Amino acid sequence: MSQTARIRAIIAGHRAQGQGAQALATAVRNRLGNRATAAEIAETVAYCREILDAVPILLDRLREAAREQGVAAVIEPMLAHAEAYFVNPVDVLPEAMLGELGLLDDAYLALNAIRRVQVEPDPLIRIDLAAPLAFLGQLLGASGLDLLKAELARSEQILLGQAARVKAAEEERRRAAAPRQAAAPRRLPPSPQGGRRMCTACAGLGSTSCGACAGYGYHTSRSSRVDWRGNVDYVTDRVPCSCAGGQIICRTCGGAGYV
Repeated sequence: MSQTARIRAIIAGHRAQGQGAQALATAVRNRLGNRATAAEIAETVAYCREILDAVPILLDRLREAAREQGVAAVIEPMLAHAEAYFVNPVDVLPEAMLGELGLLDDAYLALNAIRRVQVEPDPLIRIDLAAPLAFLGQLLGASGLDLLKAELARSEQILLGQAARVKAAEEERRRAAAPRQAAAPRRLPPSPQGGRRMCTACAGLGSTSCGACAGYGYHTSRSSRVDWRGNVDYVTDRVPCSCAGGQIICRTCGGAGYV
């Protein structure tokens, strides 16, 4: 069973048993004040549950996007830390005693981790988590957030540390490959001989613009994505073309530059 599957099972288990439902309602009532109506309390409790249900969905979506964009090695340790904290029954707010209320600190940590990797202009997933994080922050209160500081700091350290390790490993691979590339003789096309003339199709360059991407080096892909609340977001992505930066070998001269 995956960690997100375990998270779903934990949420469903507490909800089915009604465990901690009163504690969650009481916490909401305390934050809203004595003037809060029963309908307002019920609506806020439903919003808490909506956020909890969204956590495993967003974790799976972020992990899939990271694999597609080749950065899974960077963010996976941070996601694993957030998931491990969620499934741990003894943490800042122990869900073993508080039920669903005890899951709110887990949700805050997980959503904060997801927000940490939303770097513009090309975030892994396009989603605005400011509203649910602000809501959970108010519900947890200053004391609850203070208790979470250590875990939040550890989550950030894991992300930054892993990013530095991946970058160092990539630089090491480049340094190791550099001598081999330098030693490899550069293959140049032979000089024109016997009345051969410059290829007019590529103007002697040996390459022409890729017709599939019109020389841009990427294709534009438009799609719609549904956020954690069901809102549709229309986005435009750039998909790399199979050519070499918008250029392909000239078919007329075979890359020689002359015919």
